Amino acid sequence: MIPIPRERASPSAKRPGVPPAWKTPQRLLILFGSLAVMAVGGFLFEETRKLEQRKLSALEENLAAEATLLAEHAELTFATATRLLMDIEWDSDPARLRESLAAQPFYQRILRTPQFAGLMVTDAADEVIFTANRQPIQAWRVLAQPFFAAHRGGEFMRIGEPIVQTGTQRRLIPVSQRLNGPQGAFAGVAMVMLDSDYFHDFYDAVSRNHQYRIGMFHADGTTLAMFPEPREVLPGARRDLAELFASRIADVTLLTSPLDGTQRIAAYRNLASFPLAVTVSRSYRQFRAELGPDRWRNGILWVIFAVGTLLSVMAINGVLRALQGANRELDRLASTDALLGISNRRRFDDALETEWQRAQRYVQPLSLLLIDVDHFKRYNDRYGHPAGDVALQQVAGVLGEAVARSGDLIARYGGEELAVLLPGTPEVGAMEIAQRIHRRLGQRAVAFDDSPVAGYLTVSIGVATLTPRRDNAAEELVKRADEALYRAKAAGRNRSAGPDDIPS
Repeated sequence: MIPIPRERASPSAKRPGVPPAWKTPQRLLILFGSLAVMAVGGFLFEETRKLEQRKLSALEENLAAEATLLAEHAELTFATATRLLMDIEWDSDPARLRESLAAQPFYQRILRTPQFAGLMVTDAADEVIFTANRQPIQAWRVLAQPFFAAHRGGEFMRIGEPIVQTGTQRRLIPVSQRLNGPQGAFAGVAMVMLDSDYFHDFYDAVSRNHQYRIGMFHADGTTLAMFPEPREVLPGARRDLAELFASRIADVTLLTSPLDGTQRIAAYRNLASFPLAVTVSRSYRQFRAELGPDRWRNGILWVIFAVGTLLSVMAINGVLRALQGANRELDRLASTDALLGISNRRRFDDALETEWQRAQRYVQPLSLLLIDVDHFKRYNDRYGHPAGDVALQQVAGVLGEAVARSGDLIARYGGEELAVLLPGTPEVGAMEIAQRIHRRLGQRAVAFDDSPVAGYLTVSIGVATLTPRRDNAAEELVKRADEALYRAKAAGRNRSAGPDDIPS
């Protein structure tokens, strides 16, 4: 027998209309399940990103609004202080000046205005002429500040660095004005001191449970008031703040705080009438931490969906496998003879067409044995139909022993006729198998007393071999095998016959 490439692909590849392996229901199910999990994951990720962006935009808008309101508050506070200073009229006579200042309601204005800590007026020699203080103020500390020299040099209005009172944590923010004498000569200084605790308390009230850090700064970066204050201020903070305020009038941005180096979402605004700026910021780390529940929620939803999809895919896959197993069993039953347990005529016809095309492709011989049980009707009449069924089973068993290759096919062709399809087998090999069938059936010696051929059950075999060509069809092989079977019967049965051979 000549070896032939078998091309044993999956059964589905042999049947028209059956999808390729990668399109099987299980793989498509896994593919669609994976795509669904990835799609939902991508959707939830995008939703989380958009939600974070919306919350960040809302926070930035709120910070910008807060910065605007805080700037307006600072403008109003310092405008009130400058109006008070503008009401002071200079008199060259110190006594008349004191009487004039005392006669005006400065003291009442200081007491009624919560942001004012006190009022101080000095002459050109830095001698205190008048004070109106809400609480004790260390005048010597005030007089030691450099703004007196600035006013002597011609500066009219100045907002100075906070003055820390000895023995307390109170800080005073001085707002001073130059007093001019005749011909504009320097005559002294009038100063309103703003209480930083006023700003501290106000910022505390609007800081939303310390979520916001609010500050007021001089344009040169000097901190005037802040709540809550950082634990430690970095070197160079003043310079960096000055550069930030000089870059834009107002802005909302994510930055590294010049004060303590933490990442913050900050809004700042420069005041229109004073060299001041206000800031309101929130910790970016705290903002991100508050987004955690949204991430966890969407993450848990994705895990639930992924696990649910996985379980569903596994369940459906199990059902599909069971259905495919059932379908394979149905296919097997549909292609198997129920009595003999070998292939039926339908399976034989399919296999014949497939093997014919393969033999034609590889230019290889294809052999067919058509086997008929001799005088089977007489056997049934003698022993009965149940015994006849058993006899056919015996013959099918002999064929199974005689045909050794897995690629060969044994089938029930019809009634008491059987067929053996032998791919890649030349005529000599096919005749050898036919002789082997005769020998083994004789060794079994299935009793048949009424047989006119022998005292046991025998068969006649027609053998045909063809190398397929494009101008003939598989039916030609069947026809030749049938003609050979006819010659074997005509020659006395219990023998094999080839296409043109004398029956043996």
